[in-house]
Amino acid sequence: MEVHIISIDEYKGQYKGNNDLARDIKYFKYAKNKKGWQEMAQLLVYDLYQKHKELLKKVDYIYCVHNNTKQTNERLIYAAKHFNKEIIKRIDMRIKDKTILILDDVVYTGATLRKEIMKAANNYPTRIIFAAFGISSNYNEKATNDLIELLKEFNLFKK
Repeated sequence: MEVHIISIDEYKGQYKGNNDLARDIKYFKYAKNKKGWQEMAQLLVYDLYQKHKELLKKVDYIYCVHNNTKQTNERLIYAAKHFNKEIIKRIDMRIKDKTILILDDVVYTGATLRKEIMKAANNYPTRIIFAAFGISSNYNEKATNDLIELLKEFNLFKK
């Protein structure tokens, strides 16, 4: 079992200086102009794919995180369609022995990331790829690594 956490770059929100990626993600999430946010979705997916092309070629299913607003959820699903893979509405046994891409807009502390990895691990995929367009400097990488080690220790990952 492999777990990969990928992003385009570090997300720096308003308290960290608002980098270009943060502005792009905010536009994707909140813009009223439909054509504009759809083009931004395509650009974000393109950037993510170009940075992690070899890993993303292995994806069998895509699951979009659902703890965002309804608008952001719908926009994530729109973005996910550009990967040209099957999008699933829930994580279940169909991901057994497959590679699942879990897509979110931003990882802030990593709480959602860890919850989704746990949910996926219970269905024995070969590979979990958690992708976010940006990862905040507040992300707790140690907690995520501890969770992955704990899952391996309790044999939740199929060998």
